[in-house]
Amino acid sequence: MNGHVRRRGQKWAFVVEMSSDASTGRRRQKWVSGFATKALAQKALREKLRLLDDSTDAFPAEPTVRSFAVDQWLPHLEKQGKIRARTIDGYRQHRRDHVLPHIGAMELRTIRVAHVQRRPSRMDPDPAVVIRSPQGEHYFYPGYGRVTLPRSITRPLTVRE
Repeated sequence: MNGHVRRRGQKWAFVVEMSSDASTGRRRQKWVSGFATKALAQKALREKLRLLDDSTDAFPAEPTVRSFAVDQWLPHLEKQGKIRARTIDGYRQHRRDHVLPHIGAMELRTIRVAHVQRRPSRMDPDPAVVIRSPQGEHYFYPGYGRVTLPRSITRPLTVRE
């Protein structure tokens, strides 16, 4: 494996020449940038080349939302013991029903607010059933369940003069 260091704007980067793609035969490169000095970039390059020479994975795959939520986040909360079991069960159900089916395959570092906000907007704008109660309005969406708006939100606003 070969590699080189080069300047990109105000920062330094290194490029590692990977083995060619077996199916297409095309050249593959791995760029890593953001180093303040050339010396830091060279040191990081040497470390990555050493890992590649030792036949270890110098560039491990980025964690996905699924791997983080299943292997790290929820087990960490359970291990802390500060959250009730029913809350953990609710988190587990929400993760299973809402998070993982929609953004579970995405790399964790690529998740943005828009990805999370897009999920509720997929609800059918017209609920199948609306029940009004003293506690608020309950909207039942097919396939999504119940969404409750508290009475304080659903009451008409009054203007006092």
